[in-house]
Amino acid sequence: MNVKLSKIINSVSAFKILAAQPASAKTSFRLAKILNILQAELDVFEKTKNMVVTKYQTTNETGELELIPSNVAIVKKELEELLEIEVALDIQPMHIMDLVGINITISNMMLMEFIFTE
Repeated sequence: MNVKLSKIINSVSAFKILAAQPASAKTSFRLAKILNILQAELDVFEKTKNMVVTKYQTTNETGELELIPSNVAIVKKELEELLEIEVALDIQPMHIMDLVGINITISNMMLMEFIFTE
């Protein structure tokens, strides 16, 4: 399954809320595996984001790192491009019926919809 990095980042908080809900062992196991895969992608994103920011930082007169205003637009553009990358996830979609008895808000479900089938 291919998913944009931005969609993964936006869905993680919803998955964590879902993972905190009581569920069957099968559903809990599948959700844990999904969260582990998503977390691995988030870790790579965070490292890459930090490298981009570090690349454009300078040291000011007091020795502190700062991002000068002329570099902010460059960093923003690179991060926006990063978020548009499609990531191949080794995830089998879950059937929506696996969530029977679990309470999920509509907004959270919208963030996670790419993982579920009807």
